[in-house]
Amino acid sequence: QAEDGIRDSVASRGLGDVYKRQGYARAIDSEFDYLKEQIKCLKNEGCSLIFSEIVSLDEEIKPELRKALNYLSKGDELVVTKLDRAFSNRNECIKTIHKLLNNDVRLRTLSGFLSPKHSSDISLSVFNILYELDNLDNECLGERKKELISQRRLNGNNLGGRPKISPL
Repeated sequence: QAEDGIRDSVASRGLGDVYKRQGYARAIDSEFDYLKEQIKCLKNEGCSLIFSEIVSLDEEIKPELRKALNYLSKGDELVVTKLDRAFSNRNECIKTIHKLLNNDVRLRTLSGFLSPKHSSDISLSVFNILYELDNLDNECLGERKKELISQRRLNGNNLGGRPKISPL
């Protein structure tokens, strides 16, 4: 076993068949003990490098997650305790998994989710379909919102926001 990963008998990156298994952990301000627990679990899973941060789920930018994703190479594995530690919504999750699969990077959670070790045509196709369906949902939602606003304007209805106060 290599210091920075596990020997992989299938694909070589020119490093003696070694790939990196790295982890990512996230918690919010009041969950410092939970962050420590995640790090311990990731170490027990053999992660040689663990990126961790205390940041709100709603934060769009998670600097340590970006570092972890940028550090991955073909054949590597990213391990998280649960998907909600890394992703705040389905769209973000599907896009990231799609990107990882295209780069032949594996994603695994301790709660049971596992992306394929090497992206096969079938698994890549499934994620391509999910990715496109998610895009379709987002585009349809945007179009519905535009139509609704347009109909409200035509009918003279409230478009939302604070009501106007008429002068006395």
